[in-house]
Amino acid sequence: MRKNLTTSVLAAAAALAMTFGASAAEVTVDEILENYYAASKEVTEAGADITMAADLSLSMEGQEESLTAAGDADMSMLFSLDPLQYEIHGSMSGSAMGMGGSLDMTMYMLEEDGNVVTYTGINMGEEQQWIKQSLPMGETGDFADLMAKAKEIDLSDAPITWVLAEDVIDINGIECYELTADLTAEDLINLFSYSMEKVGDLLPQEAVSQIPSAEDLQSMASVITGLNLHFEMDLDTETCKPMRIYMDTEGTDWTMIEAVAAQMMGMTKEDGTLPSLDINVNSLYMEAVYDYDAEVAITVPEDVKAAAQEVDMNELAADLGSLEEVAMGETEGF
Repeated sequence: MRKNLTTSVLAAAAALAMTFGASAAEVTVDEILENYYAASKEVTEAGADITMAADLSLSMEGQEESLTAAGDADMSMLFSLDPLQYEIHGSMSGSAMGMGGSLDMTMYMLEEDGNVVTYTGINMGEEQQWIKQSLPMGETGDFADLMAKAKEIDLSDAPITWVLAEDVIDINGIECYELTADLTAEDLINLFSYSMEKVGDLLPQEAVSQIPSAEDLQSMASVITGLNLHFEMDLDTETCKPMRIYMDTEGTDWTMIEAVAAQMMGMTKEDGTLPSLDINVNSLYMEAVYDYDAEVAITVPEDVKAAAQEVDMNELAADLGSLEEVAMGETEGF
C-alpha cells in the first residue's frame, strides 16, 4: 500500500512535469516542447475534467452470442503540489452481459499533522460510506521534496515523435498548438524504460525492486504486439501549458492480443486447437482538459471527517498477505 501510494504520487508528478507561441506555421516541434517543459516546472496547482470511456465486444468461434462490455467515468479534480493535496469528484458506470451498475466517488488527499491522509467516499445508490487512510510522512517519504525533484527531471529527449498540426485549435476559448503521436508496443516499452531511468533514483527501494526486467519488458511487448496508442496534446500558444491531453487506441491491430486472450481463456476446440477470438473496439479513450484559473482551496468537510472510518494500513497489508497465503495454499496440487 505504501509503495502504491508513493508510486502513484510520483507518477502524477511525472505526468504534471509537463511549453510561448505564435502560429503553428512559425514554430517548430522542438521549440514548442522546450517551452512546454519549462512551463511545466512552474505549475503548482490546477483543475482538470477527466473523461474515460470503453465500449467493446468479444465474439468467439462456436459461440452464438458476443460478450459486450462498456464503461465510462467522468471526474473533476483540483490539485496542488505545494502543499500536496487533491480533491476528486466523479461518477462511474459499467455494464457487461446485460448487467450493470454505477457509483459516485469523492476523494480528498492532504497532509495532516505529519501524515498523508486520504478520505474516500463511495456511493452506490445508498448512503455514502467514507473511509480514512493515513500514513506517516516518514513512511511515504517527503512528498514535497519528491515532487520538486520530479519536476526538475529533463524529459526533453523522451523517445516520442510528436507531429505539429498545421493549424492552431481552440480549447475553451484558448488558442492552442496541437501535437500528435502514435506509440506502438515497442515504443511503449522503450518509453517505460526511459521513464524508469529518469525517476528510478526517486523511488523507494521496495518500488525499484518491482520494476520489470528487460526480459519481462520484451515478454510484455510480445503480448501487446499490434497495440497502438494515439495521443493528442494541445498546448496554450502563449504559455505552452497543456490545456488538453487525449489518448485512444485508434490504429491498433488486435490480432496478437486476440490470440493471447483466447489462450488465457483456456478454451479449445475438439481438435485441440484454439478457437478464433474477435475483439471489436467501438471506443476506448481518455481525455483530460485543464484549468489553470481554477481556485484550489481544498478543505475536508467536518461531516466527512466525522463519518469516516479509519483503516489501519499496516493491518490491511497484513490481512491481504494472509489472504494471499491462504489462496496459494488452496491452489497447491492443481
